[in-house]
Amino acid sequence: MTEKFIVVPLNQSIASVWMLRPDYTGMRNILEERGYTVKGPEIAQRPDLLAIKGTVEVFSSSERRTVGVRGLTSIRDLVDAYTELIKINFDSLGVDPENILFHEFIGNFTVSNSVNPMNVLSKVNQKVDVIRKIGSVFGIEASAIGLNIVLKGSSPTSKRWFNISIEPFFVSYSKRYHISIVYRDVLDSVTELVKHLENRLKQVVSKLEEEAQSN
Repeated sequence: MTEKFIVVPLNQSIASVWMLRPDYTGMRNILEERGYTVKGPEIAQRPDLLAIKGTVEVFSSSERRTVGVRGLTSIRDLVDAYTELIKINFDSLGVDPENILFHEFIGNFTVSNSVNPMNVLSKVNQKVDVIRKIGSVFGIEASAIGLNIVLKGSSPTSKRWFNISIEPFFVSYSKRYHISIVYRDVLDSVTELVKHLENRLKQVVSKLEEEAQSN
């Protein structure tokens, strides 16, 4: 039987955090020239929304000095929209690239691959002896079903950070994984990861399932 690998985004965004306040008005004006909707009831009701085009939303946060794109669209469309947004700032508004502290991708996905995620993650984590020891504190036979992996030597407050969390998607724990990713780095590194994200998620799940089958 052929395995079906399916990735469904729950939410995904690419954004940047700035040292100095972005030119939100300038961005909105140029986005409108390029076919984005920048006025209307939906935008008026959502203060963080700068513009909409199709399924892509351009959002901002003046408190965090953030601009970005989000939407349950294709990864390709999301990368293209973010690349356009950054080029508007660099090429049309004359923003100094040094003003951007970092670029960040945040995504939550369900992934299915014809294998029971609860069984896979339990088997993988059984190889970590400390789980048994922690279970003994509570007088139970313990089994971990989640993995949380980060970039070695980095921290959540640094300009370069990676965190992937993998667990069963609990409402359908025997069918789907829940995978969350945060990746923060320079622009090229972030967009490169996002462009190939589905293939990388497939490799991650494949490695998990191979490990679960090994002795």
